[in-house]
Amino acid sequence: MTQDSGGVEEVEDGLPVVLPLENHYFTPGSYLALQPATAPHPLFIYGSLLIVDNLHMATGSYTPVVDLAHNTTAGVLRGYRRHALRGASFPAIVPNAASDPNASSDSTLVAGALVLGLNEEERESVDGFEAGLYDLVEVDVEIRLAIGGVLRTEVVRAETYVWSFDEPAVEVVPIEEGEWSIEPLLKGTWSGN
Repeated sequence: MTQDSGGVEEVEDGLPVVLPLENHYFTPGSYLALQPATAPHPLFIYGSLLIVDNLHMATGSYTPVVDLAHNTTAGVLRGYRRHALRGASFPAIVPNAASDPNASSDSTLVAGALVLGLNEEERESVDGFEAGLYDLVEVDVEIRLAIGGVLRTEVVRAETYVWSFDEPAVEVVPIEEGEWSIEPLLKGTWSGN
């Protein structure tokens, strides 16, 4: 791994370890080419799958890493919060009302990446990776599209994995106790599934 001028760690082929690629936006045409209207919704990722090698493994390694990385863009999911899980390296998101009924909707958002163009085998592989811990739900995600040389925020329908595991051994850590960080995973500390 090397460091680029912005301090982001890179793998040998120049891709960042953590998605999404910086300043990587789709045009409406390139978005539709990767994500036709007849395809399943794109996948919003927000935790350990932001590490490109984890995403590659979770999708069954069907698509080359470089293509997976270039098929993502930054996204924001409003109305949810990302939480650390006690005893786990991976996070969970829960709807704002379940997380903190007193929080304002402006303060509850999850930054992540939207992955376009996953095929059926890749989606099934991710389902197996997330099995038993999360429910796959439809959500609205904000992305930036390059339209006529201008970046515009657009809302797209996507799917994401929302925490549903009800087991005392793995509990959602309240936000005030600390937020989830990807740093332990980048240092090689993995206590996930």
